[in-house]
Amino acid sequence: MKKMKIVMILFFVTAIIQEVEAGSIYKRNAQKLMDRFVSVLQHNSFEKSAKKVVPLMHRSLLNSSGRKLDDDTYRYQFKKAHTNAKNYRYPVKVTRVQKLRTTGVGYGKTYQKGIEYKLWIAKKKGVRGMPAPLVLFFPNGSTIPKLTYVGSL
Repeated sequence: MKKMKIVMILFFVTAIIQEVEAGSIYKRNAQKLMDRFVSVLQHNSFEKSAKKVVPLMHRSLLNSSGRKLDDDTYRYQFKKAHTNAKNYRYPVKVTRVQKLRTTGVGYGKTYQKGIEYKLWIAKKKGVRGMPAPLVLFFPNGSTIPKLTYVGSL
């Protein structure tokens, strides 16, 4: 009976350690993605940024070839993000995280199952206003996120 308790305790401790490690991988990958996104927007022209962020965006925000942002994303949410990126800290500082109820994003060929998180990022010191959210999507079975919404910056 004592051996069984020890085995169960070791099992639970191992599971907790694995969960913490997985969580830190998700967190690290989310931070890298947001840092890269903000850096690209802060250091490049609108056109150049639009090309450089394509690998960071979920395929549902890209055109049918997957090589450019789709027209709506380009003209609206990306334009707003590019215009306002200068107001946000780099490296990005996350002030709040919300797990969304989303179980999948996209439609048709772009649809993927997974989990979405809304992460609020802080403005630069001296810049007035509230933090703004970036929405990241983690496809099932992957620790590599993609951006699914950037238009609140």
